[in-house]
Amino acid sequence: MAASAVPKNEWKAFFIHLVLYVVVNLALVQINLMSDPQKIWYIWPLIGWGIGLAAHGLALYLHAKSDGRGLFSQPEARGFITHLFVYVAVNLLLAFINLTQTPTELWFQWPLLGWGLALFAHGLVLRRDAPAETKPTQAASSKPRRAKTSARTGRRAAKSA
Repeated sequence: MAASAVPKNEWKAFFIHLVLYVVVNLALVQINLMSDPQKIWYIWPLIGWGIGLAAHGLALYLHAKSDGRGLFSQPEARGFITHLFVYVAVNLLLAFINLTQTPTELWFQWPLLGWGLALFAHGLVLRRDAPAETKPTQAASSKPRRAKTSARTGRRAAKSA
């Protein structure tokens, strides 16, 4: 199975994303520790942006592993899988933040529900717009039909297409 080559500009964009992540988060750590070291908040943008960076890396990995024939060879499918990864990761983070920081006020279910509906719609559109060879068809999923024999004449009826 030959892997697909990821264009250099996509790798360049990933490394720019990585450098910005490191530089900005180092600055946020410094700002947090200099302004209010008793209240640590830099961890939240570090984790949140880290999820985005991981999703970017996942998209590159899926592109590199595609062989031009499977699910990962389709940019739309790679996009959906990346969005699904981000949805799960971010909503786990939001649930953790909610349950550890404000356990008496539950709010994490609202982004979970809203974003989940949007992701579901994305999946429906992806399925609707999928190329014909990737969609299950009636002919491919059913057994070959035998021609029916008429009880009255004993002849086989012609197959209709």
